[in-house]
Amino acid sequence: MPGQAPAASAVPAGDGDGAARPVPAGGGVADAGTAGVVPADDGTAGVVPADDGTAGVMPADDGTAGVVPARDARPFDALLLDYGGVVSRSTFELLPLLGERHPQVRGLLRRRGTLGAEHDDLWARMTRREISEREYWSRRAAEFGRAFGAEWDVRDLMAWLEDGEISEAERVRPEAAELVTDARSAGLLVGVLSNDLAAFHDEDWLERQQLLRQADVVVDGSVTGVLKPDPRIYLAAAARLGTAPERVVFVDDIPWNVAGAEAVGMTAYLLDLADPAAAFGLARKVLGLPPALATRPS
Repeated sequence: MPGQAPAASAVPAGDGDGAARPVPAGGGVADAGTAGVVPADDGTAGVVPADDGTAGVMPADDGTAGVVPARDARPFDALLLDYGGVVSRSTFELLPLLGERHPQVRGLLRRRGTLGAEHDDLWARMTRREISEREYWSRRAAEFGRAFGAEWDVRDLMAWLEDGEISEAERVRPEAAELVTDARSAGLLVGVLSNDLAAFHDEDWLERQQLLRQADVVVDGSVTGVLKPDPRIYLAAAARLGTAPERVVFVDDIPWNVAGAEAVGMTAYLLDLADPAAAFGLARKVLGLPPALATRPS
């Protein structure tokens, strides 16, 4: 979120270059909302479905959630995407849009992970895994709150940014929306796998996000109590999609989350915030989808 094929060249976690390319197997704090999850003693995904079998699943508008296409010669059944930073433009990308409207935050905007004009020491600590991504955003939210003379937590920051200032149409990456549409048209299932949806946003916001509603499955670590890169959350997502992890293509913008997916057998790509189209292009190619409209020859 909120400020990148089978294994080939290695991408060291947290190296900051963010190139979109395969990573080797590797890797593998939840908030409230652990209902429906029982961690199994043997370390397997311990998701216990609700009585109606829909726990953790947001059905698509057309009612196709959970429908697995016939397995033909194609090697993959599903596309799985992180939300913040992948489906939605990252907070680092969105914040500069507000600099002109709110001069009091301009200084804070100079530190934006890998995209800012100044070194972001707190982000560097996060990439070294000295602090969690949630802790990073908690501290940044407090900074932005002070700029407005208020005490903010992460939900306050996200409500200001993603609910009050910037619409979903501005936030969602066109490349992500087109990829989801094309994947579904090709008979592939589409899932969203996030650590922080319910932790960062309220239920009303989540219900209003059209792209989330298009997904066949939404798995949220802040609800299940198991976070990426724990292997159980990837296995739970594959189970919800009704397929094996080896038949899932996954895209995330955090190196160790990509490595965690690769470790359970998924084909995973790292999204570079400076060039997000590259990771989507690789996912399209391996899924057998046509190039994005913007890249097709005229």
